[in-house]
Order: sequence, then C-alpha cells, then structure tokens
Amino acid sequence: MNGNQHISTIKQTASNITHNTYSEQHADKIRMAFLATASFMQDLPSSAFPELQDEADDIKDAAESIKSKELATNQANDIQNFFDEVADAFAEIENV
Repeated sequence: MNGNQHISTIKQTASNITHNTYSEQHADKIRMAFLATASFMQDLPSSAFPELQDEADDIKDAAESIKSKELATNQANDIQNFFDEVADAFAEIENV
C-alpha cells in the first residue's frame, strides 16, 4: 500500500465516524484508521527517517491497544495515547 492509499483509508474512516455519530462501531473504525496510520509510518523509508522506526513501532502498539468490540468512549485513555505517540513521531520529524 502506498502513502496515498493509507491517507485515503484514514480519510474515509474518519468520514464514516463523523457522519454516523450514533454507531457502536466507532472503536472498530478508529482502530482501522489508527492501524493505517501506523502502517503509513512504518512504510516511510528508513533511509530517510531512521530515527522514526522506534516511533512507528510505538504508534502500531498504541493502535493495536484499541479494542474493536469495546465502545470508543470507554477507551479514551488509549485513544489519547495513540495521538500522543503520533505527536512524538512528528516531533522527531521536526528534529531531523
């Protein structure tokens, strides 16, 4: 999957979540978007971003911690942790 495909998956999933606010499948959709983000980060060329490999692994771990069958509202801390991990990765990119 290339970068544009990852981004398309993330955008489509976000759209599904925001257009169906009463769905009980939000955690599943959030997990899918987070895993697509993690894949995107892991697919970045290690030659260009060697310091991001550990960060990408942390993002994947955070994405995998989201439980598909549990309400997203009950996983606020895990969801926040994912965003914190992404922020840490972006900070690494800024430092390059």
